[in-house]
Amino acid sequence: MQQAWYRKYRPKTFDEVVGQEHIKTTLLNQVKSERIGHAYLFAGPKGTGKTSLARILARSVNCLGNNPSFAKATEGSVNNDKKGALGEPCGTCNNCSAFENNQMIDLIEIDAASHTGVDNIRELVGQINLAPSLGKYKVYVIDEAHMLSRGAFNALLKTLEEPPSHAIFVLATTEPHKLPATIISRCQRFDFRYLSVRDIADFLKRIAKEEKIKIDDEAVLFLAEQSEGSLRDGISLLEQAASMGSELTKERITRWLGFVDWSTVYELTKLALERDAKQTIDRVNQLYLDGYDLTRLAEAWIKIVRQMLAVKLGNSVNATEDQSRKLMGLTSGLTIAQVIWMLEESMKAASEIKMAALPQIPLELMIVRTVQMLGEKEEDKKDTPDKPIDTPPPAKADDEGPSIPRGDVSTDQKTKAKKADINWPSIVQQVRSLSPTLGAMLGQATASFEDGELILRFKISFYKEAMEQSNNQQLLRQVLKSSGMGCTIKCLVDKSSATTGGGLAVDEVVKVFGEA
Repeated sequence: MQQAWYRKYRPKTFDEVVGQEHIKTTLLNQVKSERIGHAYLFAGPKGTGKTSLARILARSVNCLGNNPSFAKATEGSVNNDKKGALGEPCGTCNNCSAFENNQMIDLIEIDAASHTGVDNIRELVGQINLAPSLGKYKVYVIDEAHMLSRGAFNALLKTLEEPPSHAIFVLATTEPHKLPATIISRCQRFDFRYLSVRDIADFLKRIAKEEKIKIDDEAVLFLAEQSEGSLRDGISLLEQAASMGSELTKERITRWLGFVDWSTVYELTKLALERDAKQTIDRVNQLYLDGYDLTRLAEAWIKIVRQMLAVKLGNSVNATEDQSRKLMGLTSGLTIAQVIWMLEESMKAASEIKMAALPQIPLELMIVRTVQMLGEKEEDKKDTPDKPIDTPPPAKADDEGPSIPRGDVSTDQKTKAKKADINWPSIVQQVRSLSPTLGAMLGQATASFEDGELILRFKISFYKEAMEQSNNQQLLRQVLKSSGMGCTIKCLVDKSSATTGGGLAVDEVVKVFGEA
């Protein structure tokens, strides 16, 4: 079986570790001055080098090249012509060779996720007084330390505070807030940071060159962006992409791995901000049909809106110069309140996708709400009459639809209303682009424009009641207004074809939602 690349290219010296300069320098100086701490806490995100640095520390403190007096006392093999900086493991002594071949028994790695109980820690404590077999120190690396139980922490507490002089503890965790304060106070804490996109991209280029993979710079940068600051994730993505063939491009990687690149999300955001709901929704549905993960799309949307907020606030943005320029263009006509609203909506959509009957719906609703929040296009405003027909909202009507007389309307307004030419199929099509379900339902209605009022006649009361809901009324009014029609809406049931009693027109309902 092939060894995973993140293990194959795991760093073996402090100098080989990507990023984390503040931690590497401190540990290297401690090794040089022989002022090694008895307990360390490595806290930070996944894939940023916590376990790797713990292993390098164990290797350095036990390297015979760094401990010539210990090597002489134990008659160990030491390379007097050691290469590299003082404090780094030499890589040639007996102990370094034991590390290289995974034979160093003085390095004890414990997975706290599967050894959470107090008995596991008691067993460790019971053996800790035994002297090291090969090296000067026994190094205990407890990975995912936050998974230990309260009893296990209590069993470890005293030993962690006063361990034998030959024992070093390294606790690695992604969630340091879950560790008891008594444990944290007994350790030297080092906080690992997310790696920059540039650092990850440079390391991926080195691996690609070593593995003889042809990959363009744009594709490497994309993989680095998708790794989200985790070098291990970036290496895993590169290894997966390498299986596609010897020549890798950004387009092939996005299509094969199902990722949505920054440019795609930028175009979607731009369309939404241009109030083009129809085309934006069409693009989202096309991405879904092409096999892209909409959850990843929503997360990418959150990131780009967050970048927009950072630009609006004048904060630094983790983006290229071209991306920063495009982000400034997106935010030029927006207020901070609007960008915050968009960020909240995108977060809401991302959380609802997995629970939605159709994964596209939360994103479609977010797009429609964004367009409504921004208002009409300027060209649509020009087509809208300056003074639309001002009529009070219609009174509630029964199924037969007797209407209560409205207030006075000027003769000129009545004349305009009577002469209004309604293109109902066009109205339905516009509504369908914003809400397929509502558009299909309106397609079952017979529409007429009488005396400044749009009258919709449905075959069954189910459609009438649905159309009278405030959100549906608001959406239809928006489309009517964009078409230059300021009017009230009245919903009736055509009794000549209405279903009576308990027999709901099931075929009609199925037809409506089938079209959606």
